[in-house]
Amino acid sequence: MSKLLVQPKKLSSNYIPEKLPHREETVEYIRRFLLEDAYYVKLQVLGPAGSGKTSSTIHATRRLPAKTIYLNMKMLRSQYTAYKSMLEQTIEGTVSRSLSSSEMLSLFAKSPGEKILVIDEIDYYLLSTGDTTLVYDLTRLIELEPNCKIRGVIFIYRSPEWKKRLDSAEKSSLGALIVKLERYTQEQLVDIIRYRGGGALKPNTLPDYTLHYIAQVVDREFNGDARYALDILYFSAIMAENRDHERIELDDVREVISQLIPHMTSEDFAALQTTEKIVLLSVAYAVQRKEGGFASFTEVYNSYKELAERFNLRPNIRSMENALQVLVDLGYIIDKGPKKIAIDVPVDKLIKFLEKQLASHY
Repeated sequence: MSKLLVQPKKLSSNYIPEKLPHREETVEYIRRFLLEDAYYVKLQVLGPAGSGKTSSTIHATRRLPAKTIYLNMKMLRSQYTAYKSMLEQTIEGTVSRSLSSSEMLSLFAKSPGEKILVIDEIDYYLLSTGDTTLVYDLTRLIELEPNCKIRGVIFIYRSPEWKKRLDSAEKSSLGALIVKLERYTQEQLVDIIRYRGGGALKPNTLPDYTLHYIAQVVDREFNGDARYALDILYFSAIMAENRDHERIELDDVREVISQLIPHMTSEDFAALQTTEKIVLLSVAYAVQRKEGGFASFTEVYNSYKELAERFNLRPNIRSMENALQVLVDLGYIIDKGPKKIAIDVPVDKLIKFLEKQLASHY
């Protein structure tokens, strides 16, 4: 088998590269807000999915003499785990399980050394949990500990809709400083794919025509989302290796693209909890069996019971209801009532995608 990928981690959307093509001005703009005389700056970084929000923010904070405390709220999912992660990144040793959320927050505020808090996917967190107190807490640490050494708190999100759930006090504490990123253009995607591919792939395995085709498709069909560009390049390289190709050809890319789902990258899927993944697949199978495109709650539950048994899980109707609500809030499914549950993407393609992802994880 021909080996094309030499450093596959460099195509992960979680990997922070050394350079950020077309985002250097943004990095400097964020950094200037947090210069040496800054104290407890509240900053928001807004932009569509895959526009470089997280990478730009991390690049900016790493250029400052302060420790970056990074929280991905897609993964942490609760106030307790968020505060525990903050403390773990600040102190040496393990954090006692006996500590409450408020105790961990207090210890963090009193810890020495300058820090910058980066709260990623805050919109995802609020939509899936409804908890707004985390925003209030993290923007008012100075009231908890007047001598806390927080240079800034940065909230990263895709859409401002989540702020409608905040009350007036929470909105006020959040502030009004916003850095807005636009989606990448096709020309910018070409540069990004070339740069990231150059570090991840064996030399001369990514032809220009393949590179430009990926950029064109991502620009046209995936709103310039660089995460899709990286996913397509990674899986196309795997496809080419499996076919024993010496380089990534257009047919490899076309095969990968035919399996992708709009609005859901491999990163998005990984952020879902196990029950949510199973319930999403349950909805897809239930809808597939119906001619009208809608499934009832009972039909979804029956599908869920079958899949739970297959994946060695104990079916629980309350867990399924909670998972359904999360999936609705995130826009993955449509719920118009107990007899009208649907999916707004091609069902067969979604099932194929989910089955493949679940097979690789379980």
